[in-house]
Amino acid sequence: MVNTENKIVKIIIKLIKFDANYWKMLILFIWNNPIKRFISFQLETKKDVILDKKYCGKSLNFIEYNKENLFKRKKYAPIKSLPYHRIEAVFKYMKIESSDVIVDVGSGKGRFLLFLAIQKIKNKLYGIELNTNTASFSQDVLQKYKNIEIINYNVLDFFPNDATIIYMYNPFHFEVMKKFVNKLESIYKTKKNSNLNIYYFNAQNINCFDEKYWDIKEYNVDGPTLAIIKYKKG
Repeated sequence: MVNTENKIVKIIIKLIKFDANYWKMLILFIWNNPIKRFISFQLETKKDVILDKKYCGKSLNFIEYNKENLFKRKKYAPIKSLPYHRIEAVFKYMKIESSDVIVDVGSGKGRFLLFLAIQKIKNKLYGIELNTNTASFSQDVLQKYKNIEIINYNVLDFFPNDATIIYMYNPFHFEVMKKFVNKLESIYKTKKNSNLNIYYFNAQNINCFDEKYWDIKEYNVDGPTLAIIKYKKG
């Protein structure tokens, strides 16, 4: 403790003498600590909101915990809008053909779908969102994009059977994810065209996918794991 205090005193003395190296050291210390992260977060948030408002008129930036999405019962994750730089990082891994039908599972306010629209993706885009108010909001703000359809439903009860690409950001806890994977397997094992690729970002329940039915590749993308999962008939 004494040594630490002595070092601090020496630094202060040096600063008083206007030593440029110590000024630089102090600035770097401050910048590389939580202040840097806080400033970066605020700047990124402002940038995201500017893009939201430019392309859909309203901010899509939020995290919401409520009873309707059943988070407290540990089934569904909170509604959350990812920053654009993370969506872009995932998008770089995506391979989209003109015939693909893309489904965002747990679409929230629709930022991923809006990002695809900004990228001029003309494919059919579905957003499936359990929360009624959130689904209604996203339907309203994205209505000018005619290839986007928001479905206010539990994905375990309804899923578009023409989907060829699924995007999801950790939408469920283990129990629901396992049921969802089982549902997909039951749909696609009977289809002639069983082409299905899943881009599962922040893949916390990857063990729900049985390698007998799925080819799985994992990547570290901007921190969280991105699992690219391709269906194969067992």
